[in-house]
Amino acid sequence: MFGAVVGSFLNVCIYRLPIGTSIVWPASACPNCHREIEWFENIPIVSWLVLRGRCRTCKHPIGVQYPIVEAITAVMFGAAWWYYGPGPLLASRLVFGCALIVLFAIDLEHHLLPNRDHPARHRRRLSVQLLHRTGMARLVDRHRGAAAAACC
Repeated sequence: MFGAVVGSFLNVCIYRLPIGTSIVWPASACPNCHREIEWFENIPIVSWLVLRGRCRTCKHPIGVQYPIVEAITAVMFGAAWWYYGPGPLLASRLVFGCALIVLFAIDLEHHLLPNRDHPARHRRRLSVQLLHRTGMARLVDRHRGAAAAACC
């Protein structure tokens, strides 16, 4: 159940982060009639099913994304508790998993994350790591400085 409650908060993050509003205040409201959602309308998964996916006041549809995110988060919490057991590793994995759920859902709707990284960037990153590990970075920096001085 705790995972579903966290999933409800993740839904707030998914909805509010892309539009740049606070994830803490104001309280959740219907996006259509702007009526604040009562506590009993905000019970993860159950409320969506009882309300049949609609606002209690204006009957505007509430997206199926909400109970799906809550259910996925609940399953992730249960599976992580079973696999890792209580401890700091569990907490770190859950924070990472929650971040991935938020990023995935935001990208699914808004397409803000790049689909792939450019291969040239991978080659550059690999070569810089190789230079630093072999100690050649200082030599390259000296040559880069000499080349810049010769050009100017």
